[in-house]
This record gives sequence, C-alpha cells and structure tokens, in this order.
Amino acid sequence: MNTSAVDNRRLRERERGGRGGVVGVFSSKEYYIQIQKSRSASVFLLNSSNGITEYFTGGRSLIVRCNMEIVIGLLLSSLSLYCDFTDAECPVISPARLVVKYGDPASSNCSSDTPVVMGWEATKGEMGLTDKKVKFLNWRVDSVTDWNNKPKCYTDGGQCLKQLNITVYKLPDSVSMTGPSGPMVEGKEYKFKCLIQNVAPINSLNVSFYKTSTTGKKTKTLLDAPDVPRQTTKEPITGMYTLLWSPSKGDDGAQLWCSALLGLGELGPQPPPEMESEPFKISVHYAECPVISPARLVVKYGDPASSNCSSDTPVVMGWEATKGEM
Repeated sequence: MNTSAVDNRRLRERERGGRGGVVGVFSSKEYYIQIQKSRSASVFLLNSSNGITEYFTGGRSLIVRCNMEIVIGLLLSSLSLYCDFTDAECPVISPARLVVKYGDPASSNCSSDTPVVMGWEATKGEMGLTDKKVKFLNWRVDSVTDWNNKPKCYTDGGQCLKQLNITVYKLPDSVSMTGPSGPMVEGKEYKFKCLIQNVAPINSLNVSFYKTSTTGKKTKTLLDAPDVPRQTTKEPITGMYTLLWSPSKGDDGAQLWCSALLGLGELGPQPPPEMESEPFKISVHYAECPVISPARLVVKYGDPASSNCSSDTPVVMGWEATKGEM
C-alpha cells in the first residue's frame, strides 16, 4: 500500500471515530488536533516526530487558529492557518464586592466583551439563562434579607462561573452597660459589663470602653478594647464584654460607657457605623489627708503647746508623739 492510500485510510478512520478536530498531512506525516468539550478539556498536537504537547484549559473553552500548510485531508477548508491558543474571556462582575445594610437594595452587573448566553444563580434575585446572547445581565434585589446569599454569574455550559461577594451588616438592637451599685472605693477593682444585642457581622465588631471626666477639661479616655472572639456565622450575634477597672480620687463624678463599632473597610459606610451605651456615672470614696494648723510652732521651754488636725470629711484620725500622743 502506498503512502497516499495509508494517509487516506487514516483520515477516514478519524472521521468514523467521531473524535472531531482537524486532520491534515504534511510531507506524508500526520497532524491531528483534538478538542474535548468538557470541564477538563484538553488539546493534543501530534507532530511529525510523534511528540505530544498537551494544553490544559481548566474547564474554559479555547479559540484555536492554525497556521500550517495543509496538503491533504483538510476537513474545514484548504487554507493556510496560524496555530495559537488563547483563553475565551469569561464575563466580569462589577462591582465584584458589596457591603450592604440589612434590608437595603443591592445590585451588580455581569458583562462580557462578546455576546454570550448567561444567567445569575442566587437564593434571592436568581435569573435563568438568557434566551439569546447578551453582553450584560444585571442582578438586583430590592431588600437584602439573606445573610448567606452568594450570587453567581454563569455562562451556557458552565465554563465560566463568577461569584459576587456580599457582606451584610446590621447595627445592634441595643448597647447597654452595667456596673457596681453605690459608691466605689478608691483603688479597688470593679467589674463593668457591656451587652451588645444582635449585631452582624460579628468579625467586624470593635468593642471599646471609654471614660469622660466631669471636672476640669472634659476629655474622652479609652479604658479598654476587649477582643471579640471570631465566628464563622454571618448572622447577628449577642455578646457580653467585660471591663475590670480601679477608680482613683480624680474619677469621682466621671462617666463611663461602652461602644460597638463596625469596621467594614473601604467599601463600608464612612465613618464606620457606631452605637454607644448610656453613660454610667460613678461616685468614688477616697481617703482625704487631714490638715495640721498651725503646721509649725516655736515654744519656750516649759510653756504649753497645741495644734489642730482637721479634715473636710469625717475620718478616723489620731496623734503620734513622744508626749501628748492620742
């Protein structure tokens, strides 16, 4: 059997096998390109030295153009083609990330440079594949009420799948602080508790305790910023956070409060949303040093001497001395 007959028989076997592709013969050597339309599609080139080069497409379709002189057996046409491979572009989501307040509307656009059949997969706002090829498709909901919605834009056949990332936030229902009842004693440690009810997302929550003095220049002082344990849930959570604090004499009449702030990044509202508790006014009892008057005496030997020890508030006091101790 001559070479030409062998080449023709191979060509017919390729066609009957249904594997598809482009078959040609150059200088009595066989060239074959096979494209499998699947999630893990591959392209194989068998060259004249029987070497194999494989290109993995990762589930994306390929645009194939060939530049080789085909002498015999072209299935498509007798052309000169240039052979190179480029990924078909998938649609782009814009914006690709949203930060939305619970109950507010939300939307994003899925667009492609070339018309394709596309759709949106979502628990809210789902849209099936379009009837015809389009360049864009908008996803929209009038009120975001799903904490775990993950809208995805996809194309016909599933080669492209792009997810829209949504962060849903909610300010607390309430923020309140409790502390010791009655006056506190200077230097003694006390416990304060801050209750933050139904806030989300918990991983964006920042808790802080502040103090403001009511005497002199009123200044806001950060007392503590306790760590908030990280959670996997995106739904609202209620938490209790603790401050251990010892007052001083200058804290008498001061006010304490706690704050819940949601740090949602650049895409979130600016300034970051914050809710504070009602102020907790404190009273501090402290030991005031008495005053001696007169504080200095000059006395003739043998004459009597006296001085007074006094305090603005009643305290237990005494005199220590070699003579006249009390």
